[in-house]
Amino acid sequence: MAVKRSRTWSSTFLVLSVVGARATRATTSPANVLLVRSLPWARSPTWVADWLHTEVRERSGISPVSLEVVLRKAGPRRLADGTEQLHTGTAIVRFASEAESLRALELFSAALSGFVLHAELLREEPPVERAPRAADARADGAAPRLLAARRREHQRNRRGREHEQLDLLLARVERRAGHLAVESAPPRARRIDWEALPPALDPCNSARRMLPGTMRGERKRLTVEVFAQLLDELLPGALARESARGAAIAQPTAPLTLVDCGSGTGNLLLPLAALSAPGVEWVGIDMKHRSVQLLEQRITNASTHLPARVRVWAGLIDEYAGPCDAVLSLHACGGASDAALALAARRGVPYIVSPCCVGKLRRGPRSGWLAGLLGDGASDGPGGESTFASIAACADAASPGADALVRSRRARAKLVVEQDRLAAAREGGGAECRLIDMGLGGADEVEVALGSSHLRHVLVGRFPSPAS
Repeated sequence: MAVKRSRTWSSTFLVLSVVGARATRATTSPANVLLVRSLPWARSPTWVADWLHTEVRERSGISPVSLEVVLRKAGPRRLADGTEQLHTGTAIVRFASEAESLRALELFSAALSGFVLHAELLREEPPVERAPRAADARADGAAPRLLAARRREHQRNRRGREHEQLDLLLARVERRAGHLAVESAPPRARRIDWEALPPALDPCNSARRMLPGTMRGERKRLTVEVFAQLLDELLPGALARESARGAAIAQPTAPLTLVDCGSGTGNLLLPLAALSAPGVEWVGIDMKHRSVQLLEQRITNASTHLPARVRVWAGLIDEYAGPCDAVLSLHACGGASDAALALAARRGVPYIVSPCCVGKLRRGPRSGWLAGLLGDGASDGPGGESTFASIAACADAASPGADALVRSRRARAKLVVEQDRLAAAREGGGAECRLIDMGLGGADEVEVALGSSHLRHVLVGRFPSPAS
């Protein structure tokens, strides 16, 4: 007999009698189906179907019209005692008439070849159609709204559980990150006289949203000033020093090539190039054709005000093979920030990198320190990849107008991401590094720098302020 997966019998049939008793019918519908239980589920479904069909035919002289062994929805399973359950131990047997099914039912009052089986007489219950009522129509109209409300409640509860788990995880990391604590930065000594620079070199003139007086434009200026100060510390003499009156004094220096990775339209590259000392060259790397065009146009327009040689290299950061004495990068999206760090590591040169879009970094922790911490019962992925992805997503989530708790959680998540970078730098080069709060705080952001006193590495990152 054929064996196939059956519909759920309880929704299709109505039980009329049990274990050898005569069927008492409440309706005149024919009851020509038997439900047979307690079949040997350790035997194959094909064997059970053939055996049961033979037993019924030989003992009653009646051949079933069909016989279906009900399989497990999840498939066979191995039990604790080592035996394998191949099916449910239930079969549905159909006969040509009610009289035949009643005759067959009598067989199961005794054991069949040593098997004690239980049989039930069933009647197929056809679906009942009824006309819709007014109450049903009202319920149908309310159902979508009710489902939507339940869905929103479910999502809120799920987010609440996720935030609770994330807070516990962040607290766990923070307890183990004492050696990566944030230090205060020294006061900024270098200020740029933006009015003295040509307008084409001022980042405030690169877009309408960056105009002088806007928060975005002023913060971009402050960021460039921080890069200038850090560059002074990393490579003394790379920038022209200033006189007491603020005028730049050119000072010869050994030939240097500074590389701006993900330079965009040059908001960082061009002001620093204008302040460079003789002998310094700049390379802007970007893969976006439009950004390269705009940068080349700005270089042409301000060429007379650029004492340093500036050129553009269009392509991927990983493919750059030209000279490089230091790496800079300001808000290079996604993996470009990591590519800039990798370039500096390959060349063994200092770097200043302000990372961006950390939520796109889903590959897992960079450091063995964080990978071990997240993988120790705190993640459902090997090495903490899954948990790190949730931390990175929280770190990169926009939070305009969010309350202090949300901003604080984002700040803590971003700090973990940068602490991971710091730990990876230590593990890779054995250098002593520092996290430094650069004190550029605005309404909801502060600046954090990551540095290495041995390799002279500095990493600048932007974080939301937990106190604002």
